Amino acid sequence: MLKAGTYYVSVIKNGCESLDTITLAMHPNPPSISLGNDTTICSQDSILLDATASGVTYLWNDNSTSATNHARKAGKYWVILEDGNTCTSYDEMKLKVFDEPDVFLVVRPRNVLCFGVPFAFEALPSTDGSTMYQWKVNGVNIGSITTDSSFTPSYELVDDGDTVTVDLITDICTTGVHVIASNKIGMRINPEPRLISNSNEADTVHENTTKTYVVGIATGSKYLWSAEGGVMVGDSTNNAINVDWGTANPNGKIILSETTTGCTRINERTVVIISIVGVRNNNQSIGIGYAYPNPANTNITIPVVSKGDWDIELNLYDVSGKQVKSIYSGSVHGNQNFTIDVSDLKSGMYFYSIKTADGYESMKKIGIQH
Repeated sequence: MLKAGTYYVSVIKNGCESLDTITLAMHPNPPSISLGNDTTICSQDSILLDATASGVTYLWNDNSTSATNHARKAGKYWVILEDGNTCTSYDEMKLKVFDEPDVFLVVRPRNVLCFGVPFAFEALPSTDGSTMYQWKVNGVNIGSITTDSSFTPSYELVDDGDTVTVDLITDICTTGVHVIASNKIGMRINPEPRLISNSNEADTVHENTTKTYVVGIATGSKYLWSAEGGVMVGDSTNNAINVDWGTANPNGKIILSETTTGCTRINERTVVIISIVGVRNNNQSIGIGYAYPNPANTNITIPVVSKGDWDIELNLYDVSGKQVKSIYSGSVHGNQNFTIDVSDLKSGMYFYSIKTADGYESMKKIGIQH
C-alpha cells in the first residue's frame, strides 16, 4: 500500500537517463460507522439505526439520505458514508422480526369418532418464545399449565358435544406473558354400546327354557343378534330377541351388534345355563349352576336359581364322600350366588351338592388348585 510522499522513477538507456517524480497526498480516512450487531425485534417495535458523522453524506439501502433510519421490517440494512474527498465507509446489519405467537389445534384421528376409538389433541404453536399450554374442555381449565403440547383425554372427560380448546402461553416480546386462544374443536362421539336388558352382569337361566333379551329402540340403529349355547327364535335384526337355551352350560353368551351412523358397537352378556334340580309345577322350580372359577384357588361361587320358595342344603365334599364344607342351609327364592373360602383345602377334586327338603338332589364337581 502506498503512503503519502514523493515518488520518482529513473530510466537509463544507452547511457542516457530520464527521471520523473510524483508527490502523493493521502486524504484522511472517512468516519467509521457501526450499525450494531444483527438483532431481532418484536413486530410492533422498531430500532433506530444511527450513522451520524460530520462532513459526510449518507446513502441507505432504501435510498434515503438521512443520518438515521428506522428499521421495522426484517431484512438487511446498510449505509454508505461519503466525505468531501469522495472517500466512503460502509456497514450493514441484518434484522429479524419475531412472528406473532399463534397456535392451531388438531385432533387425531378426527373429531367424529366411534366410541372406544383412541383420540388425542395436539397443539401446533408458532412462536419464538417459550411454550406452555392450558387445556380446556367447554371453556373450563383441565389440569394445570403444562409444557405438554398433546392432550389425551378419556371418554369420561370429553363426551359427545363437548368443545376442546387450548391456550398458548408464551413470553415472546413482553416482560409478562401472551395468552393466545386456539381454534375450537367440537367433538362428535357416537354412543357406547348399550346394555342388553339393562345389565352387564351374567344372566342365569334354567336349561331348556326360553328368555327374551332387549335393548331400547334407537333411531337409525341396525341390530344383529347371535347366541352361544342357545337357539335364537324370531328375527335377529330387531331390537329384541328370544333365545331357547339348551342344556346346562357355564359359557353361554348373548351378543348384540348395533350399528349407528357408521359405528358398529358390540355388546355381550354372559349367560350361565344351570341344571334343573327339582320342579313342583310351572311356577316352582330350582336349579344349580357350575361353580366358578374352576379350578378354584381361594374362593368358589355357586349360582342357584329358584322359582318359589325352597329349603335347601348346599355342601362341599371330597372325593371320598366326606363333607368338608357346609355352604348354606336355609330358604332360597330367586337368583342367589353362594361364595365360600376354599383356601384351607388341599388341591384336588371336590363335589358340591344341593339337596331340597322335597327330596330333590344334584351334585357337580369342582377342582381346587393352589
